[in-house]
Amino acid sequence: MGYSERAGHTIPHWVGTKQFMAAAVLQLVERGTLKLADPISQYYPDAPASWQMITIRHLLTHMSGIPSYTGLSDFPAKISSIDLSPQEIIKLTRDQPLEFEPGTAYAYDNTGILLGYVIEKVSASATLGTFKTISLVRSE
Repeated sequence: MGYSERAGHTIPHWVGTKQFMAAAVLQLVERGTLKLADPISQYYPDAPASWQMITIRHLLTHMSGIPSYTGLSDFPAKISSIDLSPQEIIKLTRDQPLEFEPGTAYAYDNTGILLGYVIEKVSASATLGTFKTISLVRSE
């Protein structure tokens, strides 16, 4: 996983790439590699019971109910100043209660990095490598 320097610590390249994650997921759907209705627990076996009904579509549309790790009470003081892998970030909210039942409300969140995890899982390669192999421009 590639990292960049910012404010004296490293941040992963996948930060700020939600539109590319969405494009990659939709191309994987188009290829038949995954379905929008697939539960995330199919790709993330450590998903808690409360996440069993959350689908890829819920993550894409910010309707999962998973709280954003950037909204955690210790995020500004503690979490934002340390380097965390995507799996470690996912674990920050795994044991938190859902903010709402999946699909019933919208709340922008940054824990959608689960999509990057799904892309890595189904493509068996790092997310950035996946973007090199998944064409983001349709050719006729």
